[in-house]
Amino acid sequence: MNAVRLSAEHTDAHRRMIFEVCNYLLSQGIPFYTEVRLKCGCIPDVVAPTHITPFIEVLSTETMEMFEELKLSKYPEEFQRRYNSGRLKSFTFVDARNPFNPDELQ
Repeated sequence: MNAVRLSAEHTDAHRRMIFEVCNYLLSQGIPFYTEVRLKCGCIPDVVAPTHITPFIEVLSTETMEMFEELKLSKYPEEFQRRYNSGRLKSFTFVDARNPFNPDELQ
């Protein structure tokens, strides 16, 4: 817990944003895990089980549409639920192409 694991398969921007997210969580006293393989086989970028949303995904070369098309269906149904607005309840998405903004995690 509270240790950053990075994957060589990710882009530099992706890895840097994961670090920024985790550094912020650490500064706020929010526990997190990175690169954890879930029972369903998925590996979210950051798992923050007690605050924010359970999963924080950093998007860099993939888009929201790609995530929903290629990855979302692999998660259990309970994590695929949406608010009336259409936003996923269990996920927070951070764009690695933009400067880190902690408000995106609220």
